[in-house]
Amino acid sequence: MSERFAEQHGAQGGRTTGVNRCASSGTERQGQLATIREVLELLRNGGADFTDLEPIRTRYRQQFGDERCQVCPVCHNGYLGVVFLPVQEGTLCLPYDAVTSDMMEQFVLDEAHLLDCEECGQLLQELNTQYASLSTELETIHAKLKGDTSGRKEKSHLESVLEEVNKYVFEAGHCVSVQRPINDISRELVQAMAEAYETPVYLGTYESDQLTPYTGQQICNFQYNFCVPVDSKELKCRLRFGIHSAMEFEGFYQLLISLGGHILFWR
Repeated sequence: MSERFAEQHGAQGGRTTGVNRCASSGTERQGQLATIREVLELLRNGGADFTDLEPIRTRYRQQFGDERCQVCPVCHNGYLGVVFLPVQEGTLCLPYDAVTSDMMEQFVLDEAHLLDCEECGQLLQELNTQYASLSTELETIHAKLKGDTSGRKEKSHLESVLEEVNKYVFEAGHCVSVQRPINDISRELVQAMAEAYETPVYLGTYESDQLTPYTGQQICNFQYNFCVPVDSKELKCRLRFGIHSAMEFEGFYQLLISLGGHILFWR
């Protein structure tokens, strides 16, 4: 699809038909922009990730004072996000479905296309919805952490539970105490998180993108793999594609930690 797409647009030069120019300025001279063919050939000859765009980004910085390349990390049409790049034909939309070990977006070249007005509106709505939800959640957590001194006891409890979990991890799988088997530590971690955050804690597995709210229900060994204090669309999107390698697990784990989540350990 990407080759046919480049062939259809590569010979058009600066002509644009019905394309929303979201990322382009009216003062730019279209002839200075890269063509679709140039961008796709550059990506195909490299690793098809964000680093391959560096020559064009550098060129744009020199010509326009701005690299003109925008990353939109919103789950869209089944992908983790999209990258926008202005080209002679309009605004090139490059979906990505993975992130490399050095945190670079991995593009799906067959799905590269020009951004139109309808899709631009959809992305705006998705972006506003996601960030409004995230902003509200962070404001709630920040207010509680800043002003709720009565919750200090619960936070201390969570910290002590995390210390015990970390001891277990670093002691090569040997339980710290016979009286505290690791499955009880995992259950207590979920309960302590629920008390400390005073927001729903969600339980999940590596095999599904469904997150289950913890409401005090019994948790069995190996029933869940992790807990997280936010119903994250980005986390669900990553799980939807599956975790098939150590690299993918590392990306998932870093996202989980950034959201305040933790891996559960059983025995």
